[in-house]
Amino acid sequence: MTLTVRRLHPLCGEMRPMQRIFSIAALLPVLLTTSARAEGVARALAGHYELTAAVRSGLCAEDGAVRARCAFLAGQIGDRAAAPTIQPLLTDSSLAVRRQAGIALCALGRSEGIPAADAALASAADWIRHYAVRALADLATDEARAVLEARRAAQGEMIGKQIDEALETWPWPSAQPAPAKEQIEAQPSLHELFVEAGSAWVVESDEYWHQGDYAQCVRCNETALFLDPHHVELYGASAWLLWSMGRNERAVSILH
Repeated sequence: MTLTVRRLHPLCGEMRPMQRIFSIAALLPVLLTTSARAEGVARALAGHYELTAAVRSGLCAEDGAVRARCAFLAGQIGDRAAAPTIQPLLTDSSLAVRRQAGIALCALGRSEGIPAADAALASAADWIRHYAVRALADLATDEARAVLEARRAAQGEMIGKQIDEALETWPWPSAQPAPAKEQIEAQPSLHELFVEAGSAWVVESDEYWHQGDYAQCVRCNETALFLDPHHVELYGASAWLLWSMGRNERAVSILH
């Protein structure tokens, strides 16, 4: 069974916050399951509808960064009921929000998100393109496939490989409803939600490190930083990985 960081709190008792985070980081690799899909690592938040109230509360926040993070998380959880609230974000004043809203809508089975996902594949950072490819493949319509085919030639190695895998296995199996999760007594605050979600992607990065896939490590690190910018150690970790791949200019840029 795939677990979120939130679900591990009972295992960690009444630890201090930082102790709990370190314990979670140690436990998650044991508890995460492996996805049957090409990306190979479980989608740690998929189906965790017990977190949707907290996520939805941030979709209308004044802070654009909060709106973007919550749109992203709604798509990762698979909260289809949030789609009507996400759709107006396609015209948000923030480019980051518009991108994440479009990608989330595609992940939630809504074709209205395709133009924003398409635009992300043209100009966004690789970590965002990764989720755009995944969402379009989940949507699995002819229009979504056409976008991936049209954008394939302009992609780098990591995203190009991901598009190839999506097209070769098209259509991907339809997402199955996740088993119901137990209700939680109190929703996490948005701060707690972002900290815990960011930690889940740090763990995913570690899983890819053990597989030797450094490009995906960097992608996970950048996702974690998007959710929780306090993971400052990830800048240095990503730079080291990029240097090891010979991407020196990108390594320097990530530190500035």
